[in-house]
Amino acid sequence: MRFTLLLILLIPFLNINAQVQNFPEEGSFLNDNGLSFASKDSSQTLTFNGRIQALGAEFADFKAATNTTEFFVRRCRFSIKGTSLNNKVVYRVQLCFSQRDMSADNSREINNLVLRDAVIFYNLSKAFRLGIGQTKLPGNRQRVNSSGQLQFAERSNTHDAFTLDRDRGIFFQNDFHIGKSLFKNFLTVSAGEGRITVSPNSGVCYTARTEWLPLGKFKNGGDYFEADIEREQKPKLSIAATYSYNDKTKRVKGQLGEYLYNNESVNIAYAETDLLFKYKGFSFATEFYNKVVSSNFTTSSTSGRRIIPSGQAWLIQSGYLFTKKDEIALRYAGAKNNKADVNVGVFFREYMIGYSHYFKGHALKLQSDIGLIESKPNKQIVNARICAIAAF
Repeated sequence: MRFTLLLILLIPFLNINAQVQNFPEEGSFLNDNGLSFASKDSSQTLTFNGRIQALGAEFADFKAATNTTEFFVRRCRFSIKGTSLNNKVVYRVQLCFSQRDMSADNSREINNLVLRDAVIFYNLSKAFRLGIGQTKLPGNRQRVNSSGQLQFAERSNTHDAFTLDRDRGIFFQNDFHIGKSLFKNFLTVSAGEGRITVSPNSGVCYTARTEWLPLGKFKNGGDYFEADIEREQKPKLSIAATYSYNDKTKRVKGQLGEYLYNNESVNIAYAETDLLFKYKGFSFATEFYNKVVSSNFTTSSTSGRRIIPSGQAWLIQSGYLFTKKDEIALRYAGAKNNKADVNVGVFFREYMIGYSHYFKGHALKLQSDIGLIESKPNKQIVNARICAIAAF
């Protein structure tokens, strides 16, 4: 089975030029987004693409006087995208094969974590779209950005502690213009437990997000990837806000994390606002989160307790491409707790500087960063990372 999957992943790399020459000219094409096929009347399309991220990391704990070194395949993903009925129907399937992609969620529970996305959208009109299936919730900006299109090797620790994630449900999207301004609106009703299969409960998750682009569209969807690699010739700005209420979820982070003990459930109210600005190679992004929970922890007589993260968190991140392919970026992030005596594991400060060389935009790049993370109780960890990303 693994050998078969490997062959599927390698097929696009095997003599691509010869394959493209054998296809009817109007039926297939190779571009920056993968290997695509289209019917002669263009009423149907199908695209295959994939991504590999190899990562090396060094962690030095100043207080404990220890250090660790890790090398691993952080992400290995394969995607299928398609359209039908003259773009009325849009569908996407994304699979993942690296252990880190699965174990970070909760691989010990009943799950199908190889499957990241499986969603079908129907375009009701040019402005309205309705979807059903499993994909990302419309959460904070770092979440909706692809992990392959970041300024650093990984998203921030702030994001990891407070983000929403993928879920199964119904997705509604709408956009409209008022003069030059563009508004994008998202509304979802989802299961609330993420990608893991759980026993049914009486609660669901409601999520709403709105984005305002007062200066018009970003070039080539630049509001959904980090770094101004498009070098916007006019200032571009996006201001957004998200609210989510997860009713009776059974996991410590809602869509992520361990299960609560004793079949307990918790209500999680999540509010977030973010801003993105880009102009001539310069980018600036900031996010602020607030999370309120109905219970701060869950306790087991044999296994201790599990913390349910809550409190406030923030992220400030900026970068500048000083050449067409080289960028320096800075990040400051942090979190504080509503009840520090309970949630000490969520308190931290993160300081980071990164360098990226874009051989071919985000599709082929080399990144490195180094940072200091301070957290309770009395921890100071320096981490240095280098990663390579190749996508087809």
